[in-house]
Amino acid sequence: MVLATFGKRVAEVRRHKGYTQESLADKAGVTALTVSYIEQGRQWPRTGTLKAIAKTLGVSVADLLKGVLGINLFPDNGRDFFENTPPIGYLLLRRPIQHIYPY
Repeated sequence: MVLATFGKRVAEVRRHKGYTQESLADKAGVTALTVSYIEQGRQWPRTGTLKAIAKTLGVSVADLLKGVLGINLFPDNGRDFFENTPPIGYLLLRRPIQHIYPY
């Protein structure tokens, strides 16, 4: 249900901005099939894909997620969270290994 709602939101914003699935895919650097699957609610986008689609559409990731879960998870539109949070790999790797595996 959440996935389908998110897909409808992406399609709604895409149409409002005047993009076809193919033109959005080209500008975001993904395949048209990926955009189609996202809009149909068949696939969650990866984080990089989500950011690229949001940037291409000229909206924030929070704008795309707004209303999908029925609550606003991101006060202040979530811009600071998504734009200033490093990737999880960076967060894990910047700690010394002995802190992750103490034995």
